[in-house]
Amino acid sequence: MPEDSRRNTARIPVIDLGTNRMAFLDRREGKVRFAFPQMTITDDEIKALAADFDDPARARANGIRVDGTRYSTLSVDTRSIHARMGQETILAVATQHWIIVGVYDKELEPARETQLVEVLAGLISDDTKAERMIGLLSDLIDKKGR
Repeated sequence: MPEDSRRNTARIPVIDLGTNRMAFLDRREGKVRFAFPQMTITDDEIKALAADFDDPARARANGIRVDGTRYSTLSVDTRSIHARMGQETILAVATQHWIIVGVYDKELEPARETQLVEVLAGLISDDTKAERMIGLLSDLIDKKGR
């Protein structure tokens, strides 16, 4: 393999999102577009999450509710929410159109959380990327289920 090829290959990051559950939420329509494994996120929970990103003080004071579970907020701003309930940690990342929610069965280290926020934000940085990611994930799940 030529040296240039090895150098280019080495720069491609491989990142394990490590989630137990993940959901792509359409913020404008207030609907779940993709969830795996199945998460029951209500329209009211989506609206509340969107409002929490618009007003981080609200999430800081009240915590957040996702999939019927109330999480205590650890950190929040207009781009990401990091919350916890027992051993479960949730990381939500938002743009104007999308919210991605990842649920983890362990505490996230601050450096890992920052890395995940950047990766998740990249997945939904524009509508085309988000739609493509939803399609790819759906196809992958369909193939595994066969």
